[in-house]
Amino acid sequence: MSTIIQEFRADHQRIRGTLVRLRQAVTTGDIPAVRRLLGAAEGLLGAHVKFEELHLYPALTGFLGEDGVQQLIREHDSMFQGVENLAALAAKDAWSDAERRSALESLALIAYHPENCDELCQYVAHLPGSERAALFDHMQALRLQRITFSGYAVERRRA
Repeated sequence: MSTIIQEFRADHQRIRGTLVRLRQAVTTGDIPAVRRLLGAAEGLLGAHVKFEELHLYPALTGFLGEDGVQQLIREHDSMFQGVENLAALAAKDAWSDAERRSALESLALIAYHPENCDELCQYVAHLPGSERAALFDHMQALRLQRITFSGYAVERRRA
């Protein structure tokens, strides 16, 4: 049986793997691969980020404080901006050197949070078992909704 910590880490592993492939595609200017990889990441990122914002961060406020939670939300803001910028660049047929640099900068905005977010597991481990189980259930329910990252971006802007 999976636990919330195992699933949370597995999500980050998949996200980091996609980011590595995205960096390779951006570096080589393989725009079709960038499009494909962004599309593949849509489902995983949408459910994961929504889970963090709606369920995980509120559960960890006692450990992180309001300022810590707000910092994590700002990291998500950067991710949304990075994905939006990279998607706009991926809509082009070719990139100039400046656009390739911009794509790499956008990728850096996306990558910062997933590379550091795994550390939250140390706090999750200290939550009561019933709360960890409830978080796992919330994560699974959001996955079943199949919300995309861009779909959550729209939902988030409306809220």
